[in-house]
Amino acid sequence: MVYTAYSIYLLALAQRGQDGEKDTAQRMLDKMLEANGLTYADLGQEVREWEVFNFGGKKILKRLLNQIVVSVIGRERGCYTDRARKNSVLAEVTIAEKIEIELKYSLYKKALENELEETFLAFIHRHHIFNCDQSEPEEELQMSEEELEKMQRLAKKIMTIQHVDVRQALPESI
Repeated sequence: MVYTAYSIYLLALAQRGQDGEKDTAQRMLDKMLEANGLTYADLGQEVREWEVFNFGGKKILKRLLNQIVVSVIGRERGCYTDRARKNSVLAEVTIAEKIEIELKYSLYKKALENELEETFLAFIHRHHIFNCDQSEPEEELQMSEEELEKMQRLAKKIMTIQHVDVRQALPESI
């Protein structure tokens, strides 16, 4: 039987985990199997079939999906762009590999989108590209611990972004 690392991890947690982690792993595994119309026995099948994975058309999401596919199935098998379906990638995978790829893509896509949003905010603050006419709030803002942590991460990111000097980029004849 061939299992992917993530399937083995989920199965092990579902079978031998402690309290909450056991229940969570079981629910995740059941949800993945149900979404794909599979059973536990199907996870062990070694049959590979060509599967289409959609990434939504954004170049960065295609790169993310390619990285995930190669990390799961290896560089020697690789994946291919489907020219007929421009927003998808083809790969020959087992059922367990398909589930792992879909799960990782779903999780990493959301994490990447959050990271890009934070980086964008840091970029506009680093270069002062925002509405300067807004007045300061009269009362002090109350932030949750989560919001405070996000602001601290943002402040650290702002310091790592290379400053672009617009005046230096202008031709001297202006």
